[in-house]
Amino acid sequence: MALPSRTERAQALARTYGGDRDGWERVEDYQDAMGWRGKYPEKGSSAASSALDMPRGRLRAWFDGAKPDPAHAVEAADMNGWLDAAPGDRIFAALTICHGWVVAGGSIEATRWMPMFVVGDGDPVAGLRDCLDDLGVGVSISREGSERRAHELRPSVNGPVLGRFLHAILGAPLGRKTDGDLSLPRWLREAPFDTRLRWARTVVSLRGTPIDPARGYRLQMREEDRPRDWYDSLGELFRELVGEADEIVVGEQSVRFRERAAAMLDVVPSLPE
Repeated sequence: MALPSRTERAQALARTYGGDRDGWERVEDYQDAMGWRGKYPEKGSSAASSALDMPRGRLRAWFDGAKPDPAHAVEAADMNGWLDAAPGDRIFAALTICHGWVVAGGSIEATRWMPMFVVGDGDPVAGLRDCLDDLGVGVSISREGSERRAHELRPSVNGPVLGRFLHAILGAPLGRKTDGDLSLPRWLREAPFDTRLRWARTVVSLRGTPIDPARGYRLQMREEDRPRDWYDSLGELFRELVGEADEIVVGEQSVRFRERAAAMLDVVPSLPE
């Protein structure tokens, strides 16, 4: 399956950070510096600068407790199990649900990298809270709901790190989803059945709306600002999961579900025990 390795995930995450130097190079420099300091705890930044051929000012800051942002992000992802998460385990299931939620009912801010999860009436908010707790980022309310506006939740710690990970490693859209191509990432298309089903249930349970069953349909997903090829790719995924092609009908800007497809996909996604 087309999931990056542990090292590739760390590199991709680090390289989401801008600056005059490559983000992964900054991580490696920091790791080299901390490794050197562990070997020679009695020596200071001046000796380290000569030994490692790095600017003393940079090393002094690190020796005093500072840490480059990319290194912090990689350490947070490692500590919370994201670098080693794989289909079938609880952490990857939580990442899958968060990815689907961003696609269907949320966003990742393009400048701050903060993932936002919109929660309307009937949405599985308890399941989302469980996911964010399992991922080690917690939950805070970004915007209180009202009669005309839904709640908007976000992580309470390391939110931008999660946003960067969802985008760089899992291919979640960044910024407004209408500003660029929206497509199913390769890892999802090649994922095991249970992972694809969990993602599909996240999207359908958030975006599906009941329709008049007189024409043979029970549910539809419809958004006018999505391209036809997006719905074609969704339809292909849903048909593979349901196993019956005529249960899913794709229109110009919609996907419609017959009874069996709706019963299978319009289900609150769950995390494995």
